[in-house]
Amino acid sequence: MDSFTYDTLREMNLKHVELIELKDFEDPELLIAKKNRKIVEYYFTCTPSLPLYILKKNKDLEMIAYLDADLFFYSSPEPIYREFGNNSIMIIPHRFLPSKKYQEKINGIYNVGMLVFRNNSEGIKCLQWWRNQCNECCCLDTQAGKVGDQKYLDEFPKLFKNVHILKHKGAGLAQWNIRNYTIKKINDVIYIDNDPLIFYHFFNFKIYPYSRWLPPCPWNYYTEKTLAYNYIYKPYIKSMQKAQKLYPFPYGTVQRPPLAAQLIGVTIRELKNLIKKIPGANKALFYYHAFFPKLILLTRMGLRRIFFLKMTILSIRILKSKPSRFKKIFLLKEFLADLKKYKKINKNNIFVFSTGNLKPCIFDKTNDTQIDAVCFYQDTWCAKKIFEQKPSHHYDIGSNVEMVGIISQFVPTTMIDIRPINLKLDRFLFIKGNILSLPFENNSLKSISSICVIEHIGLGRYGDKLDPWGSEKAINELKRVLAIDGSLYISLPVNTENIIYFNSHRSFTRDCILSLFQSLKLMEEKYIYKTKMYNNYDPAKGFGTGLFHFKKI
Repeated sequence: MDSFTYDTLREMNLKHVELIELKDFEDPELLIAKKNRKIVEYYFTCTPSLPLYILKKNKDLEMIAYLDADLFFYSSPEPIYREFGNNSIMIIPHRFLPSKKYQEKINGIYNVGMLVFRNNSEGIKCLQWWRNQCNECCCLDTQAGKVGDQKYLDEFPKLFKNVHILKHKGAGLAQWNIRNYTIKKINDVIYIDNDPLIFYHFFNFKIYPYSRWLPPCPWNYYTEKTLAYNYIYKPYIKSMQKAQKLYPFPYGTVQRPPLAAQLIGVTIRELKNLIKKIPGANKALFYYHAFFPKLILLTRMGLRRIFFLKMTILSIRILKSKPSRFKKIFLLKEFLADLKKYKKINKNNIFVFSTGNLKPCIFDKTNDTQIDAVCFYQDTWCAKKIFEQKPSHHYDIGSNVEMVGIISQFVPTTMIDIRPINLKLDRFLFIKGNILSLPFENNSLKSISSICVIEHIGLGRYGDKLDPWGSEKAINELKRVLAIDGSLYISLPVNTENIIYFNSHRSFTRDCILSLFQSLKLMEEKYIYKTKMYNNYDPAKGFGTGLFHFKKI
């Protein structure tokens, strides 16, 4: 596919190898496709054209196998052809882990790694169809269902006869399925379950300067990490190193991302930001920059250092969170002990378990269920009132969307909020709008709720315009659209005086609230103080939340 590779292979003078240059099989259709896509997409486009070109040029060939360049063979492929038998087409499934089964919809059921086509009408017809599809589109757009040349393989069993789906577990082994199997070695033969390993697909295996060779995922991705490395990766790395010595290639062809970031699992920027938040940040950053080259050498010190560094960064994040330092240290110690114990007892291979996916929730282990008492009481109170009234349709202005969603399943509900909600639910309609200018006629809505909303208006918290009279204007707009004999359910913070907590909310005295709604009839009032709900206002209890049911008479 490029002159460097062609010249290198020509110098190697390999036996039984016939070299084909790209220009040899590029026909007018390929050249047209070459002009309208990226180079990597053009490589994918050429996949079916090459075996089709060879079969048409060599009529005496019985069959042809396509192999990706990143396959490495450990034993003879004879069992593959024996299983293939007299079929016309052979494809190999990805065999994703059960937890990654959804990847079939994204990347396809089958992998392009190895394919076999018999030189008969069905094999040629399949290759021609595949070539036409790739010539038309070979882009990498998973949202459009396009994954280069690969996703088209899903159609082979549907469109063509004598398509064989390979069952041999030792062919098509790769990072996405290795955890499905047990690895063992008997008499110098590597077995995947009970099938001998034929080839491994080293997809996304990269070469880095300094460390030179790294797999595309951490060692602990594998079921038997030591066996996977010793039996599978190590022979491949040694072969590649040997080949590199014989036929050196320039380091312009290797990957050059920040190596430490690749290993540690965080970006260099994130690491620097974490260091900045530690006391003595400037000194720490000096040492960070001074000794960064030595950080690269961690690759030679084993993955235990990488795990330790990950745990250190994780610890910094935890120690910077809210609870007291002593409590955080205790909980962190408990988390690490649980992690160590879980790794030891874990035998469940259905799920991927690696240090790269840790998500510590160390503050959730509490004696009581942690809950916001105000949200609990005001949401249940509002829902109860609406269920009792049984309106034909309910309208909510800016309340908690979870509460509104539940109400909508009993009463058809329209929600209005300044911020769009990208969710769809039966009986739930969303309209983007502003409480200061509601898109409804005067006296038109029979049932309205606005829970924990009015106190925020005009303080800029949710992107609304600053307005010292925001709450008063919102109340007037609610009263305007409320129908005669209609019900309005609201909640507001109550206090011993009217106070602005800028950018958060306002609090109101009971007298102030009643004066703002004096044109409506008060039907019910409840008050939440700390973790209890009361029937009466009690200024002696200080700050609380008032729940009010008003009616327009």
